[in-house]
Amino acid sequence: MVAFPNDAKYCLHIAIVLVIAATAIAACLLFSNTNAGGAWLRAVFGSMSALMLELYFWGALGATVASYKFFAEDKERNELESVKEVPRPEELRYPNLLDVALYGLRIVFSGVLGVVGALVMIAALGYFDAPTASPTTKLRLFLVIACFLIGMYQNEFLAALARLNQSILEKLRVGSPGGHGGATA
Repeated sequence: MVAFPNDAKYCLHIAIVLVIAATAIAACLLFSNTNAGGAWLRAVFGSMSALMLELYFWGALGATVASYKFFAEDKERNELESVKEVPRPEELRYPNLLDVALYGLRIVFSGVLGVVGALVMIAALGYFDAPTASPTTKLRLFLVIACFLIGMYQNEFLAALARLNQSILEKLRVGSPGGHGGATA
């Protein structure tokens, strides 16, 4: 197993990852929301794929905000603990190289989760025959907010997906032959 030594210098590395991520994401969102950028994305990818790409960046931006908040709180906790005469090792924990990578991965994969969430919502709207082929401004704003929040609250979204999956599987078991559809064996 590879050892990753903890060191305060990795706080700077995490801060750099967060600044680069926020800057790159903001640039992508600005580009996609200009007339020329939006037209180019729609011409290259099609309108729905261009929307999904934009929603990816909104999910990633939500994760960047959540990561910054967590990083700031964690750093403050470490600083407060480090000035104590006898710091508690369970509280004083500096990051390591793996932590730096995990911050970046959380941002990348929260964008993916944002798109998954958008697709789930679009599918649900389609189930109720709501028009989704050409998203209206209202639907786009709803999806943007949803993707941003999914990025911020990744764990809660994953827990909700797990509950939804469990509910679907349970209904499939109850309704299937040999399932628990009310008959006893």
